[in-house]
Amino acid sequence: MVKNAEDLIEISRENAFGGVGSLFIVDYLSEKECKGKLNFLRRLRLEPGSSLGEHSHTSNFEIYFILKGEGLLIDDGIEKKVGVGDMIYTADGASHSLSNQGVEDLEFLAFIIPE
Repeated sequence: MVKNAEDLIEISRENAFGGVGSLFIVDYLSEKECKGKLNFLRRLRLEPGSSLGEHSHTSNFEIYFILKGEGLLIDDGIEKKVGVGDMIYTADGASHSLSNQGVEDLEFLAFIIPE
């Protein structure tokens, strides 16, 4: 299967999980396409000053891979700066938030994998 970039649609979600601004989402793979082995694979984008609010994971875990920009991650209450090439793992039962602290868009891949 190939999904060409020009065929993918970017949607926006305002104040995602109580965050600030818009979260832009491109769905690459759905749960159905992954036959339940993956909840989704998405490319997410936050503009400067925007954030994805704190949320926890139950019965799944999430992986982010930073493609572009810089951000501030709060991982179970601990602040960490993140940037290009960094991987973030949020385990089942853990919580996290991510904000764009840079001057350019923060882009990252997000995978949610069921336990």
